[in-house]
Amino acid sequence: MAKNINVRDVTAGLLLLVLTACGLYLNLDHTVGTASRMGPGYMPLVVFLALGGLGAAVLITGFFGEPAAIEDIAWRKVALIVASLVAFGLLLEDLGMAVATIVLVVLSGLADSDQTPKGIAALTVALVAICWVVFAWGLRINVPFLPPFLTNG
Repeated sequence: MAKNINVRDVTAGLLLLVLTACGLYLNLDHTVGTASRMGPGYMPLVVFLALGGLGAAVLITGFFGEPAAIEDIAWRKVALIVASLVAFGLLLEDLGMAVATIVLVVLSGLADSDQTPKGIAALTVALVAICWVVFAWGLRINVPFLPPFLTNG
């Protein structure tokens, strides 16, 4: 009896589980703490566990869903999204969260062929404002929001 497998879901689930394992391994060096006294490794742990749960769910549904094969991979889109994440990580401490977020949104926005420059600009402004409210003002994280040359730092 042949089983119909959704190869896309199984592949995506396995990829998410591999990313979870890598993230959990890299997070071993950070102190987790408790829910009331969170360490620097607490939130990454929660996010990676949620990602692992999602990966397991996607993997399981791949064995019971409608069969589907893997189609062509949009390498340009994948490269733009990965480049946006790498650029964010590289720019965050040196140029601040605002600049890193702008670069992230613009590069990843270029991956969506339906996106317009006006839409990318609006999303950029909204996300920079949200990042300031949540991270700089609300949580007071220890990452510069603006580049040092704008803040005399």
